[in-house]
Amino acid sequence: MPDLTLERFLVESFDEAVERLTHFRDSGLDKPARIELAFPTDNLPDELISEFRKEAASIGLMVCVAA
Repeated sequence: MPDLTLERFLVESFDEAVERLTHFRDSGLDKPARIELAFPTDNLPDELISEFRKEAASIGLMVCVAA
């Protein structure tokens, strides 16, 4: 039975988030994963965050803002 434990990745910058997304897109997800954005997203264009979330969702990756 596959391990369905959620793997969490806390990222400190948008560049780091893109690197993590690219890694998952290129290598594939072997279990559920979530990228947690641990930086202010208010200064980024809404379209940029929206496209990032869409790309992540297309490969089954969840994105959230860390509390």
